[in-house]
Amino acid sequence: MPRLYQHRPVRVLLVEDSDSDASLLVDAATKALPERISWDRVHTGEEALEAAGREKHDLALVDIRLPGMDGYEVLEQLRAVRGKNLPIVMLFGADDINRPRCWRLGAEGIVQKPLAPRCLVCYIDAIEEVWAEDRRRLQVPPTPAGTPGWDGDEKRTAVSPDPPGTVKAIFAALAMWGMR
Repeated sequence: MPRLYQHRPVRVLLVEDSDSDASLLVDAATKALPERISWDRVHTGEEALEAAGREKHDLALVDIRLPGMDGYEVLEQLRAVRGKNLPIVMLFGADDINRPRCWRLGAEGIVQKPLAPRCLVCYIDAIEEVWAEDRRRLQVPPTPAGTPGWDGDEKRTAVSPDPPGTVKAIFAALAMWGMR
């Protein structure tokens, strides 16, 4: 699929306490999505909330089992801070997931580790499609990648607090791969 949004990579907040799980995911995703993704990796829920308050992320991948605050609490608090403007995908190991609780708290996806690169590609494609649709809807001409003075968020098209296409696009992408 051609890259739909040429301004900057999709910024992902990875909340994973396992260095080996995080390395596997980041390495595989970097190979599958060169130049389309940038990572902010944190180890705890507290660090995740701090990072989310400080930076603008386009997607959060949150492990269920974290030291201190668990993934459910992180999900709930990220929703309070960012609303529906941040798609959140919950990651889990063998059988340590309460799916109804994740859906009730507002997760857009629930994926078993290790996360397959093709699944992440679907999420990134869906996010870029929503960005492209926002640009078309608002008739904002694209700014070439690498424009001098580009600082990321400043020139990005404003997205409504609850972008209607985000969840629909992500679920459609996952359905295409049979992952939901």
